[in-house]
Amino acid sequence: MQVLENGKVIHEKHIVSEFQAVHGDSKSKNNEHRKVISATEDGKPQNGSGYILPLGVRGGFAEDARGYFGGANMGCFDFELIRQDQLRGRSAIVLAMRRKKTSLADSTCAAAYRVDATAWIDAETYRILRLELGPRKERDFTGPFSQGNGTYTFAPVIEFGEVQIADRSYWVPIEKGVDFVKENGKVTYKYVVRYSQFHKFVSTSRIVEAGDTGK
Repeated sequence: MQVLENGKVIHEKHIVSEFQAVHGDSKSKNNEHRKVISATEDGKPQNGSGYILPLGVRGGFAEDARGYFGGANMGCFDFELIRQDQLRGRSAIVLAMRRKKTSLADSTCAAAYRVDATAWIDAETYRILRLELGPRKERDFTGPFSQGNGTYTFAPVIEFGEVQIADRSYWVPIEKGVDFVKENGKVTYKYVVRYSQFHKFVSTSRIVEAGDTGK
């Protein structure tokens, strides 16, 4: 994370953290958890065990893509093909997704994002390559983004790619970037997270009554 004033970096943080994305079923809300392993501020090591992450921005695994493409959410948006593009060596279809005005009162759209977005879709595989959430303003942040510091405009961008876990491949977010730009344009908080060393864990459970041997 970098803090820029008039285009010059005045503060910089590098953080290594353990990130967990917990996915439930189609009706359950997905969750994300983070644990800091190590951190530096302006090149100086910090106490990782007691370090608090500077932002609570979602990592892109839990709700970002699902807010537009999951379940009934697709019916809450108007989709428009705006152009074809090249992205990371792939031919892409660029879609504009605009929230339907009538969907705001539709209970089936309660889980859908209220922000317009743009998606880059692989023209051959139809996988999401990039998801850019439309710009919005926020005054409810804490810390450096508190209301006393003014309103910030930001537009998260999530890059997706293929990773190998054991002998299978998965299509997941590989990078998320957000620039928080203060309204007067003098201060920018540049937040970039990159993912590596992916693992997948699966568990099952069964509820039994007391005395049940399981046979």
